[in-house]
Amino acid sequence: MPEPNATAAAAATGGMAASLTGSVLGLAYDALLGGLLGGLLSLMYLAPMPVPRMAISLAGAALAGGAFGPVALAAGAHYLPWLASVGAGPLRMAAAIAVGLVAQVAIPAGLDVLRRRAQATQDPRS
Repeated sequence: MPEPNATAAAAATGGMAASLTGSVLGLAYDALLGGLLGGLLSLMYLAPMPVPRMAISLAGAALAGGAFGPVALAAGAHYLPWLASVGAGPLRMAAAIAVGLVAQVAIPAGLDVLRRRAQATQDPRS
């Protein structure tokens, strides 16, 4: 993990960008905060990266948590009926944190898959 000041600067920049973008998109602020928290937790286990890339990664995790946290909650409540009895508030935050944790790895992996598919369709040898 990089220097704490760099992480704080990246978290502030990423959180501000996610809050502004999320408010325009109409996302819930608690889900955005949960995604940012999940992104910060996931950042502890990732390789060190430059501050601008860290800020973009944290903003992406916050936006993914804000957008897909409620979707994960709805899917979980549909497939696990006992989950609906817990209450929507804490579960929405937990789902956003989980999505933020996964987004730090899933977004770059998904982009790599798309990049490989695009190169495979452009390569005449395959």
